[in-house]
Amino acid sequence: LALGLQDEHCALEHLGLGDNDITHAGVVALVHGMRGNMRLTALDLRGNEIAAAGAAALAGALREPCALRSLHLGSTAITNAGVSALAGALHVNSTLTALELRG
Repeated sequence: LALGLQDEHCALEHLGLGDNDITHAGVVALVHGMRGNMRLTALDLRGNEIAAAGAAALAGALREPCALRSLHLGSTAITNAGVSALAGALHVNSTLTALELRG
């Protein structure tokens, strides 16, 4: 999946991966694939155990140029450290308009 996101012909705009047992390691791989992808506008990771490390990886992606406008992270076991990392990324990100952290 990460390699597919890197492909210049990838037209995927919305990626729903809710409740797929994705851990922080999976998020790190996904973030690697998102680098340079300027089409993906919505990412749903609800219900996965990404924890603080996964949130930190996503925060790193949000600091880089991207098209992501909507990020759903409800029920992902993100701790205060993960929320802080995401909040820090919002200071430099100008595209994200929706962030869900419920649960």
